[in-house]
Amino acid sequence: MNTYIIVTKENDFECGVREYSKLLIDNFNSVSFKCELIELENYNFKNLINLSKRIEKKAKVIIQYPTKSMGYSIAFLFLPWILRKNNLFIFLHEFVIFSLYRKLLLSFSCIFCTFAFTNTIEANQFQKFSFWKKIKKVVIPLPSNIPYRKNNIEQKKELICCFFGHIREDFKNIEFFLKIIDELKKLNSKIKIQIFGSVFIKSKVKRDNLFNQFSKRGIEVYEKLTIQELSSKLKKVKVAILPIKEGLSEKKATAFACLEHKMAVFSNHSKLTPRWLRLLTHPINDLGTDEIAREVIQTMELNDNELKLNHDMLESFLQIHSWINVMDCYFQLLSSDQHQ
Repeated sequence: MNTYIIVTKENDFECGVREYSKLLIDNFNSVSFKCELIELENYNFKNLINLSKRIEKKAKVIIQYPTKSMGYSIAFLFLPWILRKNNLFIFLHEFVIFSLYRKLLLSFSCIFCTFAFTNTIEANQFQKFSFWKKIKKVVIPLPSNIPYRKNNIEQKKELICCFFGHIREDFKNIEFFLKIIDELKKLNSKIKIQIFGSVFIKSKVKRDNLFNQFSKRGIEVYEKLTIQELSSKLKKVKVAILPIKEGLSEKKATAFACLEHKMAVFSNHSKLTPRWLRLLTHPINDLGTDEIAREVIQTMELNDNELKLNHDMLESFLQIHSWINVMDCYFQLLSSDQHQ
């Protein structure tokens, strides 16, 4: 029986859910499991009807939702009927921040679908919203998007501080990061600053202005590295500063990558931050940029064994969020009969 993973096509911006879907397909292929990635322009009636003609009868269908270019068509409400009530699984990556309209598009799918979530908080939130029916749900942990690559010569940590993540038009998170960097440079001008990820800014003027700010501060920017190249770079970094407005949660694969590469991670904590992430990271809530900078400097002066890393807890985290465990979760999900 075939399995299909459905996402929308990449538009102007790379999509985190789409990146995850491509990695998922790679992992299915690595164990010779037959799984096909299908990309739609958006979820309108025409595309979904064409999709129903393409997939095999009784195939397993996993919708990775939401993705860029997903659209607002009401067609998504009728997804189970359009797909002829196939074995349908909908993986909700960002339910907590969905608009009411998008939540309503999902509400009637409860009758026919099994829903997957990255964490229990979002699974419970969806159950509260769908109070009229007990939903079929499963939690599949989110893995690191940059797996740690072991080699014969492990790099010694240098005095490097990084930001890892996408930078978009609204400059969300990056402006606060730059303010912290200004304070860091006052305390120790020798610290190297690096930015990893992609800059998705349409305006050439805005992009040039941003890169001028990076250049003035001596920041090294690395875009579009391969997974192997990025892992090699991350091994050398001692501290990651990840300002996340909504708070660090089990949906932040970039933070997982930093932890997997044995960095000290400074980030915002919130009600979305589970206990284990609170214990493995440094909170920056309610701290001024100068206070954060001082804590970063103090952390950089520690050796690897003194860093705030509960090694047993970190190892447990790495196992739970490993691709091996994630694939086991998917195989259990796909082997279940959701019509029972």
